[in-house]
Amino acid sequence: MNIAGALDDPVCALMSVANRQNPVTRDVLMAAKNLRIISKYTIGVDDIDVEAATEY
Repeated sequence: MNIAGALDDPVCALMSVANRQNPVTRDVLMAAKNLRIISKYTIGVDDIDVEAATEY
């Protein structure tokens, strides 16, 4: 599932994301109001907007 392309879908109800390659952008974070956990099973956070995640 492409998280960024699914903002009209159930992303808005997500409480956690286990992610390998889909970017977690500011738009995703704004849409997923219930999101509390972003989990990566790779090295680094290059595809997570850490600044936006800190705000939300």
